[in-house]
Amino acid sequence: MADTIAVFEKTDGEWVRNETLYVNSMERSGIPEIRSEIRRIAEALGACRIAAGTQISGIMYQELDKLGFSIFEITQCSPAVLDEILKDVTELNASAGTPEEAPGKPAETETPGVFFFDLQRLQNAHPEISSKQALRDFLENEPFYELRLVCAHLPPWLENGGYDINTEPMADGQTLAVLRKKQCGGI
Repeated sequence: MADTIAVFEKTDGEWVRNETLYVNSMERSGIPEIRSEIRRIAEALGACRIAAGTQISGIMYQELDKLGFSIFEITQCSPAVLDEILKDVTELNASAGTPEEAPGKPAETETPGVFFFDLQRLQNAHPEISSKQALRDFLENEPFYELRLVCAHLPPWLENGGYDINTEPMADGQTLAVLRKKQCGGI
């Protein structure tokens, strides 16, 4: 995690860095301390609910997502990039459905350990969210036996992720991928 967070605001058509937030070192912190620090940062940001950085994943992504942030992975911070982020957020807010229409994470089915996630629906509603952003935290931190994933195509990074994967085409041109952790065996 970064040592500082730059807060930008568009004033009179220009991007201005109006604040710098300092982050407490989390190098040797546990998950509760990291969550607490992220909440502290979110409170300091007030109504701002946009986060952008070179890599936002794991517990950071999960906590920011829970707090309602629009999350962007960027390679550089420039006025053009900030304008594009603002445009995307404005468009998303204008067309956003309710969380029930486009869930942000897999949901457990009636069968314990079996989850369902419509990645295609999420990405249609929020095209800025990559498959890694949508699934990485779940796959790394949620105990599960099976994930039933609806997608346009199986994300290639999942193929080398230590999963047994079965795919089948759906009637609407999408793909249903069923992921099971290899170490689970035949439960």
